[in-house]
Amino acid sequence: MFKIGRAHGCEEAWVGTEPDNLPARALYETRNEPHGKAEDFVMYVYGLSKLVETPPPSSS
Repeated sequence: MFKIGRAHGCEEAWVGTEPDNLPARALYETRNEPHGKAEDFVMYVYGLSKLVETPPPSSS
């Protein structure tokens, strides 16, 4: 991934995982690539495969 990204002029790559996913975090930490400290971040996931309708507000 890094080699292909560099070949296409990308300046950074990122991966994300849950804070408690220690195997993934260990893997990312052992990459022989320069990286900064792991960051906390907020992510919103929008499902696009089907329409999710919001029910109308109740009148009570």
